[in-house]
Amino acid sequence: MDSWEFFKQKFSVEGVLRRRGHVVAGTGDETRILTPPHPFDGHSDLYAQMKKESFRKVARRLLRHPREPVALDALKQMAGDKASEYVEFLEKSNAVQMMADGTVVFCREEVDNLGPTLAWFVAEVLKRELWADTLWDVCLKDSPEGDFDVIAWLDPVLMYVETKTARLENIERAELGHFLHRAQWLAPDVAVLLVDTQDSLDDLVLRLNEVFSLARARADGNLAADIVCDQCGNGPTRGINQQTPLCSRCEAKLNPTIQLQTEFGGIYFGFARIYVTGSHPSVETQLRRCLHHHYSRVRGRAVLAGDPYDFLAAIKD
Repeated sequence: MDSWEFFKQKFSVEGVLRRRGHVVAGTGDETRILTPPHPFDGHSDLYAQMKKESFRKVARRLLRHPREPVALDALKQMAGDKASEYVEFLEKSNAVQMMADGTVVFCREEVDNLGPTLAWFVAEVLKRELWADTLWDVCLKDSPEGDFDVIAWLDPVLMYVETKTARLENIERAELGHFLHRAQWLAPDVAVLLVDTQDSLDDLVLRLNEVFSLARARADGNLAADIVCDQCGNGPTRGINQQTPLCSRCEAKLNPTIQLQTEFGGIYFGFARIYVTGSHPSVETQLRRCLHHHYSRVRGRAVLAGDPYDFLAAIKD
């Protein structure tokens, strides 16, 4: 066995997944990220640009409706004078075209959203800054839940990161339930829901806790279709039928599973391995904070036991 084969089997994320009973069936396609592949520099220029929050905002705006002209002035409102620099970079990369009337048009047909690029970028952050072995847009054989945005091995921690580029209000409860189901099925040491935003995540976490409330009630046999909430008076609605009947939202407020970790700068945590974070002040900083919390507050301590929750049924309730 040569040295590379030994490394692949012993230390790579693919090797770790195999030893945990999973087989990698496919990984990310670089033709789907923002700029075409550059085999000689490994996308170093794109990596440097993706570190900038204002660049990601400009890219999201251009991809909101691909092929639709966007005024350069509109981009400058997001990024100031840097907008021209970003457009020039994307134009040199054959990703956008500057029109005669001063508008900018995104022109790469293979790319219709920023999601794959953000997943690639997060994998690169883990690889370059935290020395992890990573895969992105990972398809696992026999997975019931589609692809995993990023899986990383930071010996001895297996990390799964779900990335979101949508506005917070557009992230649906079904997406949150599927994230929880994937995290439960894969059983990594750390599972992170990373939303590319600097806005407050409180409402998103409340909706995530609603999914937990419904899943927990179903597991405990307390789920009912026609309760009237004792707190807000909402009903009849599906909720938790206990001594004090509660709708899922009030139950989530009173008994949250995922809670803000005030000493860790914008990190939310709960359920043994679930983290939620934005991308401010940087993706790298927030991932480091998740790992710091895991090692200082979680690893080596007692974890939840019992039957798994049915998160997919919860998001249908």
